[in-house]
Amino acid sequence: MSKYQKGMEVSMTIPYSKKKITGKVVSIKQLARYADITTAFPDYDPEDAVYEIKIVPVNSTDAGNVLVNASVQLY
Repeated sequence: MSKYQKGMEVSMTIPYSKKKITGKVVSIKQLARYADITTAFPDYDPEDAVYEIKIVPVNSTDAGNVLVNASVQLY
């Protein structure tokens, strides 16, 4: 997680549309332990932290077909 900082520009892919867009990180926070994903992902290690990163697209027209709480792949 140390690779990502608030204000940093990142490239990402939206998995369901395969669209690549650029966005700016606006916040990063560690989720509480009760928000872990052990049920959905049995191979998840409970010792790992879960983070929420909020990213706003640089070009607002790119946000047109992106779900509000979409999961993305950062690269």
